[in-house]
Amino acid sequence: MAVGALVGFSEVTIFNVVISVFVVPITQDTGWSRGTISGAVTLGGLGGGLLALTLGPVFDRFGPRYLVASGGAIAGLSLLAVSQAQEVWQFYVFYVASRVVGVAAISAGINIGVSNWFVARRSRAMGISHLGQRMGGILLPPLLQAWVATHGWRNAWGFNAWLVLALCTIPTALFLRRRPEDHGLLPDGRSPGEALPGGPGQAAPAATGAGAVEGWSPRDALRSRAFWHVTLAMAAAYLVFGGTNLHFMAYLLDRGIDSGTAVAAVSLFSASSGVAGVLAGLAADRFTVRWVMTAVLALGSLSSLALTQVASGPAALAYALLGGAVFGGILILSSTVYAEYFGRRSLGAIAGLAQPVTLVGNATGPGFAGAAYDLTGGYLFVFATFAVLYALGALSLALAPAATPASARRDANTD
Repeated sequence: MAVGALVGFSEVTIFNVVISVFVVPITQDTGWSRGTISGAVTLGGLGGGLLALTLGPVFDRFGPRYLVASGGAIAGLSLLAVSQAQEVWQFYVFYVASRVVGVAAISAGINIGVSNWFVARRSRAMGISHLGQRMGGILLPPLLQAWVATHGWRNAWGFNAWLVLALCTIPTALFLRRRPEDHGLLPDGRSPGEALPGGPGQAAPAATGAGAVEGWSPRDALRSRAFWHVTLAMAAAYLVFGGTNLHFMAYLLDRGIDSGTAVAAVSLFSASSGVAGVLAGLAADRFTVRWVMTAVLALGSLSSLALTQVASGPAALAYALLGGAVFGGILILSSTVYAEYFGRRSLGAIAGLAQPVTLVGNATGPGFAGAAYDLTGGYLFVFATFAVLYALGALSLALAPAATPASARRDANTD
């Protein structure tokens, strides 16, 4: 969890909540449109989705240690190159490279690593490990906003690069491991023969001995109705996340909100998401991930509608509390829902099968929002569309079959 928190803190420099600070300064300095900048985010997300499809089985076989470490090195060096980009094609090449490995290798590797080390307390552990991302989202936007104001966006972007190189590459290479069974241990720190605490929707292992890893095969997961209900719901949510987070600060500035309040709202969004992520993890350990996710997605639909009405500093901060809570809850729950449904044996491969769909959604959001802004001169249509997508995601999850202990044991002893 500690490694996940460190990596998450540095990883947020690649993602939209921090990149939103740079959208307006980059457009002012280079003349590139918001749609153009958003296009790089979209291409990076799409490339990450395609790469994730191939990396899932690699995570299962070798673990995330060296893939995450090498991904951090590539991402850091690519971000360093972005800070020197003079032409739009250079910005695209280097930012897309950082985004691809950030999505496919770093995020997926940390999520799979934590899911493999915890079963009964998986959602709670994921919530704690993701606190690093939330702290990055709280601290980095105001720091980078001040840095941009005094030294320019290129200098601030270079700081992002060194942060990734220091906090992502070194800790994962030294400390990240594949599964507890590889070291004669059991998930959750249990002793051999100790029963797994029960609970609604909690997947019990097929056996208690070290080396027993429960779960479905990727083929059967892909053929299940639950897989597609969950995946499409997450794709809708991630599309909204991608578009909202990248354009949030620019939207607030367009609405006449001063830059200090706008960046405070970005930080508050991350703070709210951190608290909500832990609370959602606790709720999912007590109830089922599916129903907790459904409720959070429904709340997300209301939050997107509320965003269309933001026209003052207090309203922006109020939205940041609500929208951040939705973001944090879904981020944690989406990291554990496949483990709840399909177990740990082929978790990397199954999550990898889902990632192209969910990441296409995440990649589409920024491009859609940027293009819509360039065409309409505003974000009203964008956020209204996002409200509908959240509602459709909630409906998809509500119609999904329930996860049961039997489902997670289904293929525990088959190839």
